[in-house]
Order: sequence, then structure tokens, then C-alpha cells
Amino acid sequence: MQHKQAHEYKEVLPVDVSHKSQPTAPSKRCCPSADDRARTTSNQISSILTPARTPMSNANTPHRTQRKQIVRSMLLVALMVFLTGLYQGMGWLVYSLLHQEGGCLTPECARASEYAIWTAQHAGFARTILFLVMVLRIGQNNLSRADYRLLVVASGLTVVADYFLVYQRENFMAGLGVFVGVHLLYTLRHARGFAESLQPARRARTWRLLLLSAAGVLLLSAAALWWIHAKTRELSLTPPGAPVVLYLAVLSLSLWMAWGTLIRQGFTRFHARLIAVGMTSFYLCDLCVGMSSLLNGLETKPGSFFDNCVGFFYSPALVLLAMSGYRTPPSPPAVVKLRLNETQAAPLSLNPGV
Repeated sequence: MQHKQAHEYKEVLPVDVSHKSQPTAPSKRCCPSADDRARTTSNQISSILTPARTPMSNANTPHRTQRKQIVRSMLLVALMVFLTGLYQGMGWLVYSLLHQEGGCLTPECARASEYAIWTAQHAGFARTILFLVMVLRIGQNNLSRADYRLLVVASGLTVVADYFLVYQRENFMAGLGVFVGVHLLYTLRHARGFAESLQPARRARTWRLLLLSAAGVLLLSAAALWWIHAKTRELSLTPPGAPVVLYLAVLSLSLWMAWGTLIRQGFTRFHARLIAVGMTSFYLCDLCVGMSSLLNGLETKPGSFFDNCVGFFYSPALVLLAMSGYRTPPSPPAVVKLRLNETQAAPLSLNPGV
């Protein structure tokens, strides 16, 4: 090992020629010793490795705000799950009471079924209100202002449509018409990036995947329509008419456009998955609504069964579509890592004077 000795620094003083020059003591203002320089270097390294508290807290302020927003959204989701469980529980209670062997003939059974129906209706509508609240809470954390507007209008119309379907059953066609507008808005929203996906470099792949997804949607819709026709004929009920077929066509178009978000680059991969799964749940939910209505709802056992399947698909659809409007929060900045990287450009030496 190499050992370095500290240099002695002497101050040059004026010498009187009439006397002999005497050696002078080292000045107190001389350069720092080797131990002092080593101690200073050690303190510099310690200050670099120690995270800066104030800049870190300032840098994380937006991320803390986003975390709070996520926590509040999760609380809304938890409340929605509770309402869905209440809705489903009351629905299956009605199913068991009305379609038990011998029927619901006693006054106690009638009162219990009425209470369960009333509770299920209010829980289901409150769930839709929470969906609107989740969308409104997106605010400035949206993907784009146009996307946010489309989601707000679609969620508001969803509340109106559900009001007709829940509290105004005699105006079922009015609710169906409002839902047509909802799905057209979703189709417009999920068509983002469609023109760019047809550019020459990606045109062949886009058309191939679009045709495959369209075939899958058409096959699913045709199978559902065939089953409804067969079941209504078996029960001597009115088969689906032109309004139902038109709504199924709009619903199929909305599902096809949602699946297309996985093909195009209009949304991130994460948001595209939320949209695709959410609209698939919405499609299955509306199929259950249509089947229940065409099979006379609670009056028949198949109709009551499909009515209870609505909540199983509807709640995930609402939650996923609402979450698809939130911008994904970026990773928190690594302040300590950046400071270390900055010091690497000018490395410190543990050997004083080097």
C-alpha cells in the first residue's frame, strides 16, 4: 500500500536583515490536513447516499394525490360489490319463493317476495348511480377530454335507461331506445385509432383480425337469436320482433368495436383489455335482459333465471368501463437514483488531493 504524508505549509514572513532569521510556527490558516480532507470527502458521500426528504416529498405530491384517488375509487368499487351481492341475493330469494313447489300462495311468502323485489330494485339502481359517480370522479385524470365527455354522457344515459327498466317496466321499449344511444356512444369512443390501423404497413393484419373478430361476434349473436326463437316457440310466447333484432345488431357492433381496441393502437394495452372485457360483460348482460323480457320475466322459471344473471355481468361491465377512463399513473420518480447517477459523472476519490 502506498502511504502519503501530509506536507508542511509554512507562511513566508518578512525577514529583518539586522537579526538572524528564526523559524516560525505553522500558521493557523494553512491548508487542511489529510485527515480533514478525508473527513470532508466522507461527509460528501454520506450526504449523497442519504435521500433528500424535502425534494422527495415534493416530487411525490402528485403521486400521493393519485393514490388517494385510487383508494377512493376502490371504496366505491367495494360499495358496488356490496350492492351487487344484495341485488343478487334478493333476486335469488324471489326465484326460490316464486318457483318453489306449489307456488308462493301464503301471505307471508307474498310479503317476503315483494320486499325482496323492492330491495333488489333499489340496490340495482344505486349501483348504476355509483357507476356515474366513478366516471365523474375521473376529472382531470382522463385519457383525453373527448374520451371523458363520451364516458360522462354514456354513463348519464345509462342511469336514465336503468330508471325505465327498473321503475317503469311498462316503458321497456323507451329504456331499450336509450340503451341504443349508449352503445352508439361506446362504439364511437372505442373506434379511436381505426383510421390509423388501416395504413398500408398494418392494413393486412388489421383486416385479418377484424374479420376474425366480426365472425366471432356474428356467430355469438346468431346463436343467441336462434335460442330465443326456439325457447319462445316452446313456451308459446311472442318471438323477438324488429326492435329486438335491431338492438342486437347495435349491441353486436359495439362489442366488435370494443374487441377491436386490442387490434388498434388507440388505447394502451391495459385500457384496451378493460374495454374488451367490460363490453363483453355488457353484451352478456343485455342478452340476459332480452331473454328475461321475452320469456316473461319473473312469471316463468327461465325468465326469472336470466333476470338473476343480469347483475352477474352488469356490475363488472360498469366497473371496468369506468376504470378504462382513468389515466394510468406513472411510476414515482427515483430521486436517490438520479442523484447517484449525477455523481457518477464526476466520481469522488477517497484519496485526498487526487
